[in-house]
Amino acid sequence: MTSALVELARQGDEEAIAQLLNHALQAQHIDTTVVFDDGYLKLGLESATTPAQEELVPLVVRGLLKLQIPGVRTVTLMARELGGAEPDWIVNFTGHQRGLLKGLAEWGDEGAIAQLLNKALAHKQITTQVQLKDEHLILTLHADPLPDQRIALTLLQRELASWSTQRFQVIEVRGQRSKSSQPEWMTSFTPQAVAVAAVKRTPGANVQKTRAPKSPAVWTFKFNYPKLALISLLAFYGLFCARDYNFDDFVNGTNPLMGFIHGVNLIFHEAGHTIFSMFGQLIHLLAGSAMQIAVPAFMSGYFFFTRQSYAGAVALCWVGENFWDVSIYIKDAQEQALPLLGGENVLHDWHFILVMLWQLKNDDAIGNTAYGIGTLIYAFAVFLGIFYAQIQPKSSNEDA
Repeated sequence: MTSALVELARQGDEEAIAQLLNHALQAQHIDTTVVFDDGYLKLGLESATTPAQEELVPLVVRGLLKLQIPGVRTVTLMARELGGAEPDWIVNFTGHQRGLLKGLAEWGDEGAIAQLLNKALAHKQITTQVQLKDEHLILTLHADPLPDQRIALTLLQRELASWSTQRFQVIEVRGQRSKSSQPEWMTSFTPQAVAVAAVKRTPGANVQKTRAPKSPAVWTFKFNYPKLALISLLAFYGLFCARDYNFDDFVNGTNPLMGFIHGVNLIFHEAGHTIFSMFGQLIHLLAGSAMQIAVPAFMSGYFFFTRQSYAGAVALCWVGENFWDVSIYIKDAQEQALPLLGGENVLHDWHFILVMLWQLKNDDAIGNTAYGIGTLIYAFAVFLGIFYAQIQPKSSNEDA
């Protein structure tokens, strides 16, 4: 074949590609038709008898690899008996070089297998010798020094998993130093094991990672003592300090710790006013108390969602404490005696909220309800904290 014809074929000329294939398949008495359109290369093979797939596919793919036709995205190879209406078999390949090499490797071409594996292992300075005996694929990995067996097998199986190895019954891998005549290690596996190993070891883009089911927690009465100590302190605070959440104790500073926590809560309270200042007066006023409850509630929800249940319980205690804190403010709605941040000219949130809702006379009842809700939440959070402070038995289903 002339170099001019080869050059035309490399430019995507259908007639030139067909002539080259006809010449290569002349001994098999096969006629070829070629259609190349918008990156889709369709090759039709026709002969008096159905062309043998095992013989023709590798032969045609090798030819396409030599031509390196640019712009080919997909290759479809169809074969039929002369005069047949439908193809007897169809094979599809990705048109770029790696896709064609994979297609060739899937048909047992030793050179293609070696080329793919050598590229995958090049960063470890490993070269691969490939030998195919019937359906027994032998891969000898040469390097000096030889890398760890586990690392070498992981890299090897990642590459093998990217193309079909079902044509082989057994894949045998040997690790051998470059100047040695005997392997230092040897292992074998089936093609099915390749896919399983790839899923376990390779966080590839095509592998969807799912959360492993976690065994439900149970009562073991074996505790993580630092966790138990913290939740015990919170239980102590709730038991002996919840009563301090009233007007007199708040104003007199009876409980310095309550005052400190209130200062933290106040940051989120004021942030709520600022963030929602454009949504009308009622929302603007409600947003302060709502935000100081919502922030720890969001934190608690996040911890529970991410299965950090003990941390979720601790944050839930803070939610309950914020209800206590807000209850003081609500019950002061009529008197408006609490010292407010900003002085006397600052609006008392709950006075105006309850006025707008026609509920000012019920400020004590509403405040007591908030206090009761906080107590229930706090007690439940302490219970959860004690429960999740336990050391749970190990489970194979749990995330590492």
